[in-house]
Parts: sequence; C-alpha cells; structure tokens
Amino acid sequence: MVKIILLATGGAIGTVFRYALSGLTYRVFDSVFPWGTLFVNLSGSLVIGLLWGFFEIESLPSNLRSFVFIGILGGFTTFSTFTLESFSMFRDGELKLA
Repeated sequence: MVKIILLATGGAIGTVFRYALSGLTYRVFDSVFPWGTLFVNLSGSLVIGLLWGFFEIESLPSNLRSFVFIGILGGFTTFSTFTLESFSMFRDGELKLA
C-alpha cells in the first residue's frame, strides 16, 4: 500500500512539472509544433538516464527508486501526449510536422 501511495504522489508531482514546463515552452515557442512535449520527453529521458546510471553505483531503497523513476519521472515524461499531438497534426494536414 505504501508503494501505491508513493507512485500516485510521484505521478502527481511529475504531471504538474510536465504541465508547467510544457506550458512555459509553448509560450516561448509560439508554434504548431509541440515543442513542449519534445522538450519534456527529451529532458525527462536525460534525467532518467543520468539518475539510473548514478543509482546503479549508489544504493537506493526500492520504494524511493519507484517514487522517483516510475512516479515522478514517469508522470513527467509521456508517450501518450506525443502520440496525441502527432495524430492531431496529421489530422490537421501538418504531415511534415507529424
């Protein structure tokens, strides 16, 4: 039960970070292309890779590992948003961007 609460809390934190960073990116780059999603997924993937490498050397408790990687970073990065935005661009005739 503790792990489920940690995952839900981490997911909520990651989702709020994604929403804030994606919104900021969309305000900076006023474009049809989903720069926010691209930036979030690239930065999230980089952080996952760096932290995973670091924590392979340093021990991290299982619950904390799940909270960080599955919860926060899983909520931060999202393949489903990428898929939805690609489909929307395809539907709107933006084939090169999709």
